Amino acid sequence: MRTRPPTGLSDLSQVLWHERETLELALFKLEEQRLLLMDCQDRWVCHASRELDFVLDQLGAMELNRALASSAAADELRVPADASLRDLAAAAPGPWPSVIERHVNALIWLSHEIMVVAAGNRALLNDGLAEVRRAMGTRSRHQSTRMFVAVAAYHSALATNDRLLQPSLADAVNGPLDSP
Repeated sequence: MRTRPPTGLSDLSQVLWHERETLELALFKLEEQRLLLMDCQDRWVCHASRELDFVLDQLGAMELNRALASSAAADELRVPADASLRDLAAAAPGPWPSVIERHVNALIWLSHEIMVVAAGNRALLNDGLAEVRRAMGTRSRHQSTRMFVAVAAYHSALATNDRLLQPSLADAVNGPLDSP
């Protein structure tokens, strides 16, 4: 009787690879947003935020995929279903520990880069919003529709940047904060 080869770790690796690619796309979208903000291109800020929102929605769906793949790999390795990625790497046979660790290190690096660029963008967005509000205050009778649209675009972009905090990614890598 032939046993089926384990696929949990392979599936997990594929999910993590796809998540890495999507995090890279999020970082690219943030860099794109930063360039628009630095060039004072308020008219495109809303479009850039919408694209970033779409990528963040994809990341949200990937969290579920990662959780399912991690659970399947944990079952295959006979470790608790809520094991962190590092725990799975430690329990994995053959080449899998280094494969999973490379994914973990890349996810950590990308998450850090995203947080750094997002923080810079938040500062630029707040500065841009303040600038538009100042202009609106000095032209109380001549406020244009463009100014109101710029305020809405800045608020939308700030809300999108606030979504960038991914506590579940940190939990997946290191385990929940309340674990020993």
